[in-house]
Amino acid sequence: EAQVDAYVANNGYLTAEVDGSTTNELQNLTFASNVIGLTSSGVTFDLSAYLDNTDAQDLTLSGNTLSLTGDGTSVDLSSYLDDTDSQSISVASNILSISGNASTVDLSAYLDNTDVLAGLSCSIGEVPKWNGSSWACATDNSGGGGFSFSITDGTNTQGIADTDTINFS
Repeated sequence: EAQVDAYVANNGYLTAEVDGSTTNELQNLTFASNVIGLTSSGVTFDLSAYLDNTDAQDLTLSGNTLSLTGDGTSVDLSSYLDDTDSQSISVASNILSISGNASTVDLSAYLDNTDVLAGLSCSIGEVPKWNGSSWACATDNSGGGGFSFSITDGTNTQGIADTDTINFS
């Protein structure tokens, strides 16, 4: 083991502190207003000379051509089109399908089956009625209930019932 330790002890890394400080190697990189620096060294470097201010560009797509403003080159995207996206969706009964694909989705599990009244087809004179256990078409009970209406002005009352008439003259 001593031979291995001696062999790897000096493989390009410091094995002991050489300047007497264990913290001066720990620094943070700073960046403000195009100036980069190290916190403990005081050394900074101004990057302003490297700014070319040509990054204000727009990406545009015209047809199948992608372009960048301020750049004479463009990219033709036509070769990436496979023209297989012309599909249609259809529903037959409770089955959803897409053209060009054998897979389908059965929507039956998503039905709430609460549209019982929509399934009734009542004849003239019939209305949907609850018979005590289910909805069913039945004859509408018309008439017989009668009505009455009265108006009072605080002293006099005028009223009508069923087929009475009022004379406002």
